[in-house]
Amino acid sequence: MGTTMITTIKGKILASSGLLILIGFCVLAGVNIYASYQSAEKAVLDNAKLLAESEAGQVQRLLGKTYDSAQVVAESAVAVKHNLPPNARQLISDIVKGQLPNNPDAVGYWAIWEPNALDGRDAELAGKEHNDKTGRSGVYWYRKSGKIDVVWGGEGVDDSAYYTEPRKTGKPMLTEPYVDPDIKILMGTISFPLSSNGKVLGVAGCDIALGHLQELAAKVKPYQSGFMSLYSNSGVQLAGRDPALNGKADAGLPAAAKTAIKGGQPAEYDSDDGFRHFIMPITVGEAGMPWAVRISIPLSEAFAPVRAASWQSALISLGILALILLLLGATLSQLLRPLGRLQSAMSELASGSGDLTRALPIASRDEIGLAAGAFNTFTGSLRTMMLDVRRHAGDVLGSVRQLSGDVDQIRGSSARQSEAANATAASVEQLSVSVSHIAESARVAEQRAREADTLSSEASANVDATVREIGRISQTVRELAEVLSGMQQRSDQISGIVSVIRDIADQTNLLALNAAIEAARAGEMGRGFAVVADEVRKLAERTAQATLEISGVIQTMQQDTTKASDSMDGALRQVDQGVKLAEESAQSIQQISGHAQQVVESVGDIAASTSEQSSASQEIARHIENIHGMLLQTDESISQAQQATTLLARLGEELDSLIGKFKL
Repeated sequence: MGTTMITTIKGKILASSGLLILIGFCVLAGVNIYASYQSAEKAVLDNAKLLAESEAGQVQRLLGKTYDSAQVVAESAVAVKHNLPPNARQLISDIVKGQLPNNPDAVGYWAIWEPNALDGRDAELAGKEHNDKTGRSGVYWYRKSGKIDVVWGGEGVDDSAYYTEPRKTGKPMLTEPYVDPDIKILMGTISFPLSSNGKVLGVAGCDIALGHLQELAAKVKPYQSGFMSLYSNSGVQLAGRDPALNGKADAGLPAAAKTAIKGGQPAEYDSDDGFRHFIMPITVGEAGMPWAVRISIPLSEAFAPVRAASWQSALISLGILALILLLLGATLSQLLRPLGRLQSAMSELASGSGDLTRALPIASRDEIGLAAGAFNTFTGSLRTMMLDVRRHAGDVLGSVRQLSGDVDQIRGSSARQSEAANATAASVEQLSVSVSHIAESARVAEQRAREADTLSSEASANVDATVREIGRISQTVRELAEVLSGMQQRSDQISGIVSVIRDIADQTNLLALNAAIEAARAGEMGRGFAVVADEVRKLAERTAQATLEISGVIQTMQQDTTKASDSMDGALRQVDQGVKLAEESAQSIQQISGHAQQVVESVGDIAASTSEQSSASQEIARHIENIHGMLLQTDESISQAQQATTLLARLGEELDSLIGKFKL
């Protein structure tokens, strides 16, 4: 599996900064979106709570109206009791009946006294008009089939909670909902104790139909599929999504919700069907056993606008991020354009060619502008060095060509010296043979000293020939000494030329090192030129090495030539000595006639001298052989020098070719 590498500075900056911007932007946008989502979610839930509070308040106001009217009935009945006019029972009946028109939701109002508690006339009025058979004071005005009817007395109330609880507690009461057996509707009762002097004498109240609460609940549909429910203190549904459950305990209420309703506390819980339920208590005056309103909202529908807004915010954030990245890319392209020109120029230099006369434009004083200025300075210095190298390379080529001509001339002179040495060797060999003959003649002369008179003429002739031969040898040796002296002068000239080449090579090496240092300062962009500088440095080192080898060869040749010259000087002295001895022999032979007695001694001297001359001639022959060998070595060294100069010339041409790739 391959990986894509980002190689451009623009790509790296865009990738790194884009990643940082992306991370920061995502974090910021995520936090904002999350905060907005939480805020919107809280707003949705708060609105649901407000709706629950609002509906609870509306129901509470409806019940409160009934509560207030029932309280008016109770307080008015007690007031009548306190005044107790003769028509007290009729007056209380009128008060109770008078509340019905003011409360269309009321089924009926009533006021029932304990036996004989109102006026003590129960037995007196038993069975009479507006009284039941017991005569107990009680009246119940109610609606039935659109008409108002009345029930007198208090039959059955002593077994009903709406009467017994207020009588027992002395406090008002809101009963649990129930279905009236006569009119068959779901209703509830608000009852108040009739207290006088701290004693409960009866109970008054109002029966309220709860059917209109179902109509009220049906109108509330938060988020389309939401709904509203009403519960009594014991969890009996008064109104809800399913009217068939009205008047029945809701088995779906969690225990915590039932506890909250019973305690008159708000509550909130989620159900498995995806609804969030908000319970708000309904407290009616001082009546205990509060009821509750439950608002149920579908979370998916309630939060749908929130999620849509979050997605919209995310898309807008992504669009802004994309725009930021595009602007960043365009800005980087504009800022890095000078760097692209710098990279292009450095690539041309790295390839081994390039225009060193071109200067990069400097559009700013930032790092890129400073780099362009440094590049211009570098190319200027490099151009100056290249021109110097080209000039020195031309000087090297000229010197090499001159050296090549001198080497050819030395090689020709060496060949001629070798031929002269061969000729000298032949002459010396001939001289050695002649000296041997002289020695033999001297020995014969010594043996035949007594025949000296007859042979003196022949001996004199031989001695003259010897003198002439030795003279020729002396002349030949002098010529050879002059040749060797000329070779030594040529060797000195070659040494001077080689020294010049070595100085040029050292200067070239120094220039190459300076160029390598400048290339190293340029870093990666100067690597190509560093390679060229290194090749120049190696070429200079090879040139210096070749000049050292030539110097060694020439020094050896000079030493050998010096030795040969010294040997030739010795041979010349021997030849001079031979000439002297020959002249002395001639003088001795001329005196043979008069000094016969001295012939033996003279011949002995001649024999000794010729013997020494023979040894000297042989020594000269050996030295000439050595000279010949040294001349052969010199010729080989000259051949090596010629090869070295040829190599040096080729390297100089290569150097000039490498420099020629750059436009100077």
